[in-house]
This record gives sequence, structure tokens and C-alpha cells, in this order.
Amino acid sequence: MKRLFIPLGLLAALALPATAAAVPTDADKREGKQECRQMLRTVDTRANFVQIVKLEARANSKNAFGRCVKVRTADATSERSTAFKAAKEACGTLKRAPGTKGKPANPGAYGRCVSAAARALNAKADAEQRDESLNPAKTCRGLQKADADAFKAAYPGKNAFGKCVSTVAKAQNDETQTPA
Repeated sequence: MKRLFIPLGLLAALALPATAAAVPTDADKREGKQECRQMLRTVDTRANFVQIVKLEARANSKNAFGRCVKVRTADATSERSTAFKAAKEACGTLKRAPGTKGKPANPGAYGRCVSAAARALNAKADAEQRDESLNPAKTCRGLQKADADAFKAAYPGKNAFGKCVSTVAKAQNDETQTPA
């Protein structure tokens, strides 16, 4: 009986789709909820939120938030998976060659390298995502801090910051209202 179940178990394990390996973590779900809450706060009405979510996923007014979280969680999971794969490639030189015998000089170097690189790549992706967030004031403050002279040239006058916020908000509003 055991002889029958072992090969069947191995066959079933191989038959699993590749997407089943990338299961969303609690951090991915938290990130998805946070992004959806931020979007819900920035739109004028719930109907606008539903309209934006409908563009991304099949949703109606009753399940718009849940669909938003699902889509954002899937995005966060794929970002994490991509960062991990890139980290494994970057740290490939620390991996022991196959067939090498004996104790390695630095036993955990590969694992530490992959962990640190994946964490750094994930943080970089999150920072880029935050920079593209829906808050025009933070975007303009970043532009102002990055290059004050260019900011003054682009937005002259006493109310330069207000002009920048208005321009960025209008651009973001136009992006969200035009269907993709």
C-alpha cells in the first residue's frame, strides 16, 4: 500500500501549479489593505472608489473593498517573489559548487545575503510605490526638497507649493478618471 501512495504523492506535488508556491503572507495582506484604505480616503465618494476598483477587477458596490485588497495583495506577493528571485541571482556567487566536500568557510553567507538583498529590493519597491502614491502634497514636498531652484522655476510666485499641489492633484485625477 505504501508503494502506491509514495509515487502518487510525488506526482501530486509536481502537479501543483507554480502560483501555489507564492502564497500571500500576512504582510502582503496588510499592505493590500493599507493601499486600499488610502485609496478610499483620497477619492471623493464611495462610487468613485467602486469605479476605480472596477477598472482593476470584477467588482460591484458590495465587494469593491475586498476585490481591491485581493488585487493589491496579489501585487505585493508578486513584488516579494520577484525581489527574492533577483536576490537569489545576485548572491549566486556565495553558493557552494555542487560536489564540494567539507565545511564551507562561511556557512550562512548565502542565506544572509539572499535575505538582506531581498529585504533591500522589497524596501526599494515599496519606496517607489510610496513615491507614486495618491498624496500630491507629499509629492510636491519631495520635489521641493530634491531641487529647490528647479521647483521655484517650475512654480514661480508666493503660492508655489499650492500651485504644485493643484497641478499634481489634477494630473492624478485625470489619470484615475480616464479608463485604461
